[in-house]
Amino acid sequence: MGQRQAPGLPRRQRDLYKHIHDQTLRLAAHGLRPSDIAERLRLPETLAQDWACRGYYGTVSHNAKAVYQRYLSWYDGNPANLNPLPPVEAGRKLMEYLGPLEAVMERARADFGRGEYRWVAQLMSQLVFADAGNEAARALLADAYEQLGYQAESATWRNAYLLAAQELRSGIRPGRPIGFLRGDMLPALATAVVFDWLAVRLDAEKATGLAWKIDWHFTDRGEVVAQTLENATLTQRIAKPSAAPHARVTTTRTAFDRVVAGGTTFEDIIASGEAQVMGDGSLPGQLFAMLDVFQPMFPVVTAV
Repeated sequence: MGQRQAPGLPRRQRDLYKHIHDQTLRLAAHGLRPSDIAERLRLPETLAQDWACRGYYGTVSHNAKAVYQRYLSWYDGNPANLNPLPPVEAGRKLMEYLGPLEAVMERARADFGRGEYRWVAQLMSQLVFADAGNEAARALLADAYEQLGYQAESATWRNAYLLAAQELRSGIRPGRPIGFLRGDMLPALATAVVFDWLAVRLDAEKATGLAWKIDWHFTDRGEVVAQTLENATLTQRIAKPSAAPHARVTTTRTAFDRVVAGGTTFEDIIASGEAQVMGDGSLPGQLFAMLDVFQPMFPVVTAV
């Protein structure tokens, strides 16, 4: 369970990571859970006072949790956490148990006044998931996140807290949809990586009950990709064609990349003569019609 030392780091920085690693496993062996370890683990003064070891980016807290997860998975040993209710449902049940909402808000505001921002954030987060339209809870949660952000030494923690406050106060700012990779980036990606990306974008519900094989022949790279759709899952094999594909596409990676980038459709490159299909010519078009496009900005601290 040892950790390899990074050769280029100064001694104290090497010791920083080794200390977090070893002490996390020591405390885990005593039965402490990830959150307990993160709360208890402190760096020795010789490391904590070294500016190069300060948590301006990462933190001891989340690095300790990452070490725990590496060896022992996300599960902390408490069966209540094996299959908990999702946030919205859990929030609604909690609010039922807590009783009158005004009394809850009054106590939460009092805790906020005492500087108990972590607890207020935990409680108000549940309330906001239970009732996204509760403006008083949203405002108090945003205030708590803002205070936690101001106190955070880590830039990543500060950004997370302040972005959450912005979401609660202003909603989600739209961004460019993700799904179509940038055309200038695609040529640098290996064909296997591009097909992995297509597989991630597959909407399984649209693919249910379908089964077929497409062989892609890219003449400009001399590559063959045997792509299989089965069990609502896309897989591929590079370099070895299928014995009996349902469709065989001959094209170039350059033309294929334009389709993946969203600059054109597969039907367009067929019409232009840049691609030819033997077998079932409808399958490539079906494939691209089943691929998701993702919004880069989505709710994090409110219900999706």
